[in-house]
Amino acid sequence: MNKLTRMAMAMAVTVALITALAAPALATIPPGQPGTSNDRSTQTFMSSSSPTSPLTVGSLVGIGGAWVASGALSLAANMPITIYLARSPGAKSWSSLIGYGEIVATSTTDALGFWNASFFIPERAGGAYDVLAVGSNDLAWRTGTTALNIGPNLERSPRAAGPRTTVDLKATGFPANEPGITVVFDSAAGGIQKTVASGITASPDGSWSATFPVPDRPAAASLSITATGDSGSTASAAFQVTRSVRLVPETTVPGATVSAMARGFAASSTITFRLDNTVLTTVPATATSSADGRVVVSFVIPVATAYGPHKIIATDSGGEATAQLVAARAASITLTPGNGAPGDTIAVTGAGFSPLSWVDFQLGGSPLMPAQAVITAADGSFTASLKLWEPRAPGYYSLAATDMYGEQAGAIFTILNPRAR
Repeated sequence: MNKLTRMAMAMAVTVALITALAAPALATIPPGQPGTSNDRSTQTFMSSSSPTSPLTVGSLVGIGGAWVASGALSLAANMPITIYLARSPGAKSWSSLIGYGEIVATSTTDALGFWNASFFIPERAGGAYDVLAVGSNDLAWRTGTTALNIGPNLERSPRAAGPRTTVDLKATGFPANEPGITVVFDSAAGGIQKTVASGITASPDGSWSATFPVPDRPAAASLSITATGDSGSTASAAFQVTRSVRLVPETTVPGATVSAMARGFAASSTITFRLDNTVLTTVPATATSSADGRVVVSFVIPVATAYGPHKIIATDSGGEATAQLVAARAASITLTPGNGAPGDTIAVTGAGFSPLSWVDFQLGGSPLMPAQAVITAADGSFTASLKLWEPRAPGYYSLAATDMYGEQAGAIFTILNPRAR
């Protein structure tokens, strides 16, 4: 939900005025719940009473990740309003609050003495804070405050992924410098719990970050990731394990064997593999996933498979996963004869190259010009005649043919000593 949406939702809520400076209200956010105050939360303040009331700050109510409060003034229009956020210092007089904390927003009263303001709360360590509004003009000052408890919050990216995918965690609102933070994956009761990070210490502002690979688990709509510190501070976030399939190699020629690793499938389920719409014969013949949703199989790519990208699709009774396989051309060349001396002519035939493509030649890394331009046929084949014009020392040379799309093949040609013939 973006900032504009959160602000729009907040403005639609009417909140009763409940506090004055002498008796600030307390808004406690449950740890890890939507709307927990952190750098991604928005605070919105708006007036909702007559301007005859003293300046007040209403209760902070979480609405879909945003916050709503109220304020009104008994003084003149066009009065500047300053919003502060700071650690609660305990007992204090209103005069000591002016200039107190960090300025996070400003506003100005309208003709009736109403005002509104919104801001993103910066990252702060967990604990009790004051949200303070100060209004002033040349005649007088007015202040109002409410208390806010900032609790731990845990964000993860991505929120759904297959096993072995790297997950980035970002936490805020933990106690400053809290040591011994441990992260447990699949932490709900009955889950196959696994510690994925430990020994973490929060920074002075209560934030920390960590990464971990998703453990092997069967596909699940929602698992829990829970972070707990030595003080007992805790935050949780939901995570979804999805199906995935990985191929080795991802690019190969028709007729070759490919291995596939499927993960995140239902436990003890039968998994079928297809190349596009063609069911593949696998080894083993029946692919059954393990208790944690894994299976490894191999299969042969049909010889008649067209060149280019294809989908390998792994399917069980609950869903599927896909991976891309590229069927590459098995380019090759044949030299006739396979040896010769300077001045001789070589016949070159090629197959498996890109269709209707120019072909260039090199002998020992140096360009070798054909008698005429060589262009492959629609099936990727060609014939060429190459003459060894330049003198070359006897020995073994690599003759390479490369088309305009980078498809390449080579063969060894032997340069003979003319005197030995």
